[in-house]
Amino acid sequence: MSPDGNLTLLMKLSLGGFDKNNVERASSVERIALAFPDDPRAVFWKLQVLRESGRRDDRLGLLRKAVQMERRHPVFFRELASELSEDHRERREARRLLDLAHAAEV
Repeated sequence: MSPDGNLTLLMKLSLGGFDKNNVERASSVERIALAFPDDPRAVFWKLQVLRESGRRDDRLGLLRKAVQMERRHPVFFRELASELSEDHRERREARRLLDLAHAAEV
């Protein structure tokens, strides 16, 4: 098995979560995201790591990119809307994103 192969990286990600090793998880997620930048799962895992480390600005930036991806998933619209709804100034944009998420699911 290759040390940088998909299965190896996924195994390290899983073990990092099981062992509560946030450094290993973050490293694995970053390597997966670099290897598979358009994979919605990689984006979702990176969002989890950013949430756990309290990096809201980085999370918002990643979510804004995720809703523009070709293989985007409605969950990214909902996640971004949820984040933006915390700021009253962003509520109109949050509502628009929720409408887009709903339209994508129908």
